[in-house]
Parts: sequence; structure tokens; C-alpha cells
Amino acid sequence: MTATAEQLDLTRLPPFSLVVVDEAAEEAALKAGIVARFIARGVPYDVESLRTDTAMILAEELAYRKTLTLQALNDAGRRLTLSYGYGASLDHIAATFYADIGLRRLALVDAPRPYPTNPEDWESDARFALRISLAPEARSGSLGAYEFDALTAAPHLEDALALNHSSGMVRQGQILVVLLGRDPDPDPTTAIPSQEEPAQVALATAALQNRTTKLGTDDVFVRVAGRVRVAREYRVGLRRGPDPVVILAEAKRRYGAYVRDRRRIGKALALSSEQAALTVSGVEYVRARDGQIGDIDPGLAAIVDVTNLTLTPEVIGA
Repeated sequence: MTATAEQLDLTRLPPFSLVVVDEAAEEAALKAGIVARFIARGVPYDVESLRTDTAMILAEELAYRKTLTLQALNDAGRRLTLSYGYGASLDHIAATFYADIGLRRLALVDAPRPYPTNPEDWESDARFALRISLAPEARSGSLGAYEFDALTAAPHLEDALALNHSSGMVRQGQILVVLLGRDPDPDPTTAIPSQEEPAQVALATAALQNRTTKLGTDDVFVRVAGRVRVAREYRVGLRRGPDPVVILAEAKRRYGAYVRDRRRIGKALALSSEQAALTVSGVEYVRARDGQIGDIDPGLAAIVDVTNLTLTPEVIGA
């Protein structure tokens, strides 16, 4: 993603609320209101501290239900933003703000079934949100416009990064667009050649070099993202008690999520972040194998591809 798109990335903003949600305050206000209404009608009321008082029990229930309603309002408001939107909310964001450039969720198959019942036939929320974040650049004609056009033309493309002369990789007046596609499926019974990297790069290249797509007099060059393949190995300290198999399985799951998030063009793999991902409940320490390289920077036109993760448990006090 270009620097401009990253500045516009709404997922970096802090959470917001439309209304304040405070169950304790709601409960206190309801109880005080009930007491005041009894007194206003000339009925002395001094049993609100009794655990069996039905009016106070009812106030607690109403406060809880109101809290749920207020939280639902906040959730509904957040869904209308790119930060928290998912599913049909993203489709409405695109249709509301970017109808002029025809932004819509892409189909992944020739005959897609309806999105509500078969979302697997359509572009994922994460990828669609990425294109929505690039849409302002598609309008303005900045570097992100090339990324938007590439990802729109090739629905199975995983990532795109546009670079100009400031990257040091091309000359003035030239644009380099680096593309990342799917790795080949090793199973011939499930492999779909049209969805793999060569076919998707060809689709994106054709779109980027189309005269109606090119911006001004830029010379556009396209290349496939390089792969910096690494194997990682860590020693994991565990205390006696919990099942090491369960702990290591969760550590691998968390690590896999981190690596997938960093599998973007030009994104480095940070040793400290790897260790943080592996430090799940039950893990006392995570230490890299002696001699293992620390942070891995693939450069501007490549990704880090972790081919193997080895975790060696060390039981503390054994």
C-alpha cells in the first residue's frame, strides 16, 4: 500500500462510540428514579437495599437490557466505517462513496452465487476493504491508483505495490508495480491455473498497460514480487503443569496469523513481534536459536515467506 493510502487507513484510528455505555450508572439512575416516583406519590420507600426487593431487581434487569441496546447502537455505528465494517456494510460503503468509479465487491468465480449465502464466491472483506482504502487514490491518480487497478483487474491477486523514482528502483517518469499472487496449488485435483500467480499477473499487467489506465506519460513496468524464504526456530520455556502440546499448538496458531498479516510486499518480519506472537498463556520465554538472523527486511519488491517454524519446548525446573 502506498504512503498516501496508509495515511488514509482508518483502521489505525482509535475506537469511537456514539453513546456512552455504563451499566452501573444506568442501574443507579433507574433505582433513584424508582425511589423518587414512590415518594412523589406519597408512598414511603426505604427498602431499596433489600436483596429481595422486586423493584430493585427489576431496575437491574432494565439497566442490563438498556446497556445491551446502547452497545448495539455503538456496534451499528462502527459497522458503517471502514475500520469496523464487514460483510454487507462494506458493500454499502463502496456504493455510497465510490459509485462514480464503479467500486464493488469482486466475484471470484464465473457464476457466483448470492453473497449472503455463499461469501466464498466473492472477494474477502479484508481484500475489499483494502481496495476501498485505495479508492481515493484511484480518483486522484496517485501511485495507489495503479495498485487499485491491479487488484481490481485480477481478483485473485494478493497484493500490489506501486513505486516511483523515489524508491531508487526506476528512473524519473517510470512506475514499477510489484504484484503478489497465489503460490501454486501442489494438488493437481484442486489446482486452478487461472487463479495462480502467472495468470493473475497477466490480467493485472494488461490492465496497467492499457492506455485508458495509464496516468499521464508514465512508463509502467510490472514485476512479480520476490520471495525471501526463511525457516525460523525458537526455544519455548514452559512451566510444569499445562499440556505442552496444547500450548505449542496455540503458539503456532498465533504465529501463523502474524506471518500471514506480514505477507505483504515490502513488509519486514520483526523478531520481537515474532516472539510476542509466540508468547501465549503458559509460555515463560521465547528465545531464538543461536545464530538465527533477527529482523528480516525483504526489500521494497519482495515478501518474507516463512517456510518452516520449529518450536522446541523447554520445561522449566525439569
